Amino acid sequence: MPAVEVKNLVKKYGSMDAVKGISFSINEGEIFGLIGPNGAGKTTTLRVLSTLLSINGGSVTILGHDLSKHATEIRKLISYLPEDAGAYKNLTGRAYLQFIANFFDSKETPTMVQKGIKITDLGIRIDDRVDTYSKGMMRRLLVGRALMTNTNLAILDEPTSGLDVINARKYVNSSSPQHNQVRPFCYHLITCSRSSTSVTESP
Repeated sequence: MPAVEVKNLVKKYGSMDAVKGISFSINEGEIFGLIGPNGAGKTTTLRVLSTLLSINGGSVTILGHDLSKHATEIRKLISYLPEDAGAYKNLTGRAYLQFIANFFDSKETPTMVQKGIKITDLGIRIDDRVDTYSKGMMRRLLVGRALMTNTNLAILDEPTSGLDVINARKYVNSSSPQHNQVRPFCYHLITCSRSSTSVTESP
């Protein structure tokens, strides 16, 4: 059974089709990239998968749960990083990760925080206040927050947004253009446009 299965997904905003009939599946352990021009429905699709938006047509199954019926159960199994996410700026990076980890099993908190610190790769800056971070450093902190939790599915919207070239390469092992920025990190890509979608396999 796929970890994520999307069939003929339709999401409307009023009379406008934000997502029109997209279909794809993601297997357990697979890294999947969703790319396309602005306005193609990428963020809307990710918000649907993260249970923030209801659907107008089609079906979405995540980790064996029907999105339309079991959104609460799905939320317990996923982590989501929005494109416009932020952090509490009066905390240090370490304190912010600790704050987030406290929402989970207390026995796992120390390990979770250390995992997050390792992912951020902020070095000694992890103990500086978040309001002193650059945009790229903030994004690295947020990626660490999203990936440190022991969830079954991580949904990341523009995870390299704001990163400099060196750190973008570090996160995805490549640089621009857009396809090359994602392809080495993914098993499959789905390319979205307003009129069609296509799925390709990474080499």
